[in-house]
Amino acid sequence: MKTKTVSFITAILAVSSALAGSPFLNATTPAGWKVLGDKTQNCQISVPSDWVVSSFSPSAAESPDNKSGVRMAVTNLGHTLREFKANAEQVQAPIKIFEDSKRRLWFSYKELGAPEGDRTTYYFVGIPVHGNVCAAQVSFENRKLEPVAKQVAESLAAAK
Repeated sequence: MKTKTVSFITAILAVSSALAGSPFLNATTPAGWKVLGDKTQNCQISVPSDWVVSSFSPSAAESPDNKSGVRMAVTNLGHTLREFKANAEQVQAPIKIFEDSKRRLWFSYKELGAPEGDRTTYYFVGIPVHGNVCAAQVSFENRKLEPVAKQVAESLAAAK
C-alpha cells in the first residue's frame, strides 16, 4: 500500500512522533510483537514482529507486503477524549463504531476522495493519556488482514 496523504493523518501527525521499538511493556502486546512509542513517551502501540518501522517516523510501521500499516501520535485534536471525538468525527465520518467510552474511541472510516475501487479500510483509535489524547490510524487493504489490524488497534495504550 502506498503511503497516502490523508488529511486526518496530517492533522494528528502535527505533533511528530519519534521513538522506535522501545522497552515499553503492556498486557495488550502480543508475544513477539514490536512496541512503538511516541516522542512524549506517553503512548505506545504494538505491531507484528515482521512489520517495518518507518525511518521517517518511528511511530509508524508497515506490513512487509505494504497492505497494512499504522501511524501513531499524540494528537492536537483535543485534550480530552470528548473534544477529540468531536474533532475526529468532523475530519473522518465514522462507518462503524467499535468503542465509544471514557477510555477509548475506536471507529472505522473510508478515506474521502479515495479512488473508486479502493478497498482500504482505516481504523482510528484514540485514548486519554496524561491530559491529552494518543491517537493511531491503522489501515488494511482487505478483510483477510482485519484480525491483525484489530489487534494493532486494541494495543494502543499508555506507555508503561
